[in-house]
Amino acid sequence: MYSNPTVVVEKQLKIEHGKDSKDCRVVLTKEWLTWALEENSGAVDKGPKDIPPLSAYSDIVRVRVSWVLKTDVSQVSEESDDQGQSKLDVHYAVRISKPEHRSDLSLTKITFLGTKEACEDISQAVKEEISQRVPRRPKSLLVIINPASGKGSAEQVYRKHGAPIFELCGIKTDVQVTKRAKHSDEILDKYDLTTIDGVVAVGGDGTLTEVVNALLKRTMKDAGIDENDPDVVPKTPSVTCGMFPGGSANGNPLYVGYSKQPSSIAIMIAIGHSEMLDVMTIHCGKQFLAYGLLMLGYGQMARVMGIMEDNRWAGPARYLALPFCLLLKRKLVNLEVEYLPADTTSSESSSTTPNQGTASPVEGATCNSDLSWKKVSGMYLGVDAVSIHPSAPNYDKPFFAHQAINDGKLRLWLSKECGRMEQVSFFNKLKKYDHTAFDVNFLECYEVKAFKIRAVNPKPDDKASRLLIWDGDMLQSPEPHAEIRNHHHIVHFFTRDDGEELRQAYLAKVQAEKS
Repeated sequence: MYSNPTVVVEKQLKIEHGKDSKDCRVVLTKEWLTWALEENSGAVDKGPKDIPPLSAYSDIVRVRVSWVLKTDVSQVSEESDDQGQSKLDVHYAVRISKPEHRSDLSLTKITFLGTKEACEDISQAVKEEISQRVPRRPKSLLVIINPASGKGSAEQVYRKHGAPIFELCGIKTDVQVTKRAKHSDEILDKYDLTTIDGVVAVGGDGTLTEVVNALLKRTMKDAGIDENDPDVVPKTPSVTCGMFPGGSANGNPLYVGYSKQPSSIAIMIAIGHSEMLDVMTIHCGKQFLAYGLLMLGYGQMARVMGIMEDNRWAGPARYLALPFCLLLKRKLVNLEVEYLPADTTSSESSSTTPNQGTASPVEGATCNSDLSWKKVSGMYLGVDAVSIHPSAPNYDKPFFAHQAINDGKLRLWLSKECGRMEQVSFFNKLKKYDHTAFDVNFLECYEVKAFKIRAVNPKPDDKASRLLIWDGDMLQSPEPHAEIRNHHHIVHFFTRDDGEELRQAYLAKVQAEKS
């Protein structure tokens, strides 16, 4: 009987230490796998949780149980001095310690030596704790690759950095390479989703958007729900979504995984932690247009991003021209904007959906149609909105760090007339995910559940009056108006399980600097 009820199993083993092996004590709790060299093993009993911080003892290491990716028990070779014993290989993820990369994950391995029984006890206990802590850890994935992403390098990047990690972790993968635009729709429309735990989009922001839209459309079709009704709540897909970066922009990984490094994202997916993300629905009247995860823009940004899309051949370099395009494409537009204010007192009540974060909304349920809409109108450069995801997009300067995360709200801002350099400065800060970007007087900012945009008396041939930018892609509305609603907790998405920890650390740092 252990004095600490959180201890699951404890064993005396040896640890490979260079060419030698040293005695060590291995302790597994519900949250941590810890090992300490014998001379320091007593220190494991200190502290309120019996597990000390890593920095307290140089010869003590602790690893999140959820970050253990694989355990292997095998017989020690006959050539070894430790023949007759078994060895336990533990593959686990670590956060890279360099400050400029501290949001990235790396894969490492530790080898223990001991009796077969002791090694198997540790291995089995770790697996059981993982199954409880990470119930959605994937065993089988559908991987959809857009070969045109990243100047044609997406598949190569996945084969080099993603496939080996999934193979090591024993994750079965069905890799399908798209052959044309919207091929993801065709793949997911017929795919047997009961055979997989998740769908991973390999490509850029547009690839992720296409895959998520295809999965939601399939889910709505299976449930017999009409997407064209703007009051209908999207149904939660049965599988988890993920993104493996292989495009030229790759903005979405910063929101859902903190990193653009392909191997780090692959490790994150293999760990299997997921969060429920909000989903936007975009309609023009009673016509469904698209689902969105991240952002929507109308006006100046849509026109500028149209230029970016026309010059995709330039790859990431085309974004260097963004400030110059902003200077050239300034145009005030007469707009009417209606918005439904979010409840600022509660993140739960801010949802427009009735599921309140449950795994699946009521099939065919509708949003409350008795909404207290507010209206503003005038001449604006543009209208933009973002849906904040479970992870702050940058480990050093979280975007909207002062806000609750994944809270069912959209952040809506209307850009009024301003100086050219003021606007360039704003977008440069926005591109760097600096939340101080909004400390300006030419923005009208709102927290909303939903909003509507309508161009007032546009010219019949004005295509820009119907152009939207949505999650990095262009969307043409059939009429010069659109309605966007945010739905709370709709899609399971692979993401970091220490995101809130990093966010809180940043907020503490900001508070300390202020004081």
